[in-house]
Amino acid sequence: MLAVLAITLLSGEAKNFADPVAVLKRISLTPWMFYSFVAMICWGGFSATQKVSTNHVSAELSYLAWCAAFIPIAIWIVISKPLKWDMPSAILWSGLAAGALNSFGVIAAFAAYRCEGKAAIVTPLAATVQPMVTIALAYLFLGERVGGIESLGIALAIASAIALSRETKVEV
Repeated sequence: MLAVLAITLLSGEAKNFADPVAVLKRISLTPWMFYSFVAMICWGGFSATQKVSTNHVSAELSYLAWCAAFIPIAIWIVISKPLKWDMPSAILWSGLAAGALNSFGVIAAFAAYRCEGKAAIVTPLAATVQPMVTIALAYLFLGERVGGIESLGIALAIASAIALSRETKVEV
């Protein structure tokens, strides 16, 4: 429930609570929302399969299998989409840096699972800290600002991740 409240606060709709009908009218399955839901479902499945794979093979081998899955997807993109290959070098380097950072993050997650990190703990912690780093970097380098409502949403997101990562002992 904390996570749902955090999402509501961070969505920008919290300012419009005085007119809930208007909020409901604005919430629709727009393309960006559809793709966000698809990403959440894929990433949820990704995290679960990360844990399963590292129960049986090394984090490094799991990572190589993860990388191999990108080959047919990359081929499909090149074949099916018109791509603009001429781009400024800054954009190319930014994309390469993003890919490298994502790869190191995935290797770290595989390693956390392999070191007997529980998926129910590793996943929510990584999922909460990643946006916090993004927010800090956007604040420092892009000039974005976080207001009171957003700060409350961030605090609730952190609290929900901590709550989700708590392990309860089952007494037998």
